[in-house]
Amino acid sequence: MFTICISTYNRPNYLKRLLRFYESRNKDFKIFIGDSNSLEDHKETKKFIKKLKNSHNIEIFHNPRKNFMNVIETHKILFKNIKTKYMVICPDDDVQLPISIYKMCKVLESNEELIGINGKGILFDPFKNYFSNYPLLGLEQDNALDRVTTFFENYFGILYSVFRTEEMRFIFEHLYEKNETLKAEVHPSCYAAILGKIRNINEIQLIRPAEEQEKYKLKKLDIDSN
Repeated sequence: MFTICISTYNRPNYLKRLLRFYESRNKDFKIFIGDSNSLEDHKETKKFIKKLKNSHNIEIFHNPRKNFMNVIETHKILFKNIKTKYMVICPDDDVQLPISIYKMCKVLESNEELIGINGKGILFDPFKNYFSNYPLLGLEQDNALDRVTTFFENYFGILYSVFRTEEMRFIFEHLYEKNETLKAEVHPSCYAAILGKIRNINEIQLIRPAEEQEKYKLKKLDIDSN
């Protein structure tokens, strides 16, 4: 029904943790991994995937890192190969919850005017016992200019929404090539706001670590399988 797209670079433990989380939940959704690590690390990751119960639903694409914008090129490779109707981006240090994504796909299926949908986000720091909301919002105005204006007035991670695959593929195929900062996030986000409506529903969808995530000790992190 949908594909979870994971981009990863130089954080194999984050990726393994995320894949273990999805192992017990993966029934009929796909996982595509854009791996920008060295060839040696890439081979190790492939060995790890083969041991997972849901390995048949995982595909990994190797695109060695060249520069900061490598993530855009990696996403293009993933989107080009997706066969499912819906998809969602998931960085290797985040968690997109499948149970919520299933519900969002059903909403998209019955609402053709929507190109995307999102829920609620949670920002957390387990070592400081800190939890807060990570803003995800809807953009359902009829006018594209109104949607873009609302997006900039309430800047949020629009790219973490669940999208129709064809729309996200179109966005990344037409990115502005001359400005790397715009190309990385601002431009695709604006493009999404222009292309169509995005709905927000009351479902916890995204879990993100706090800004100092690089200081986390992964062995202390344990996401409940429920």
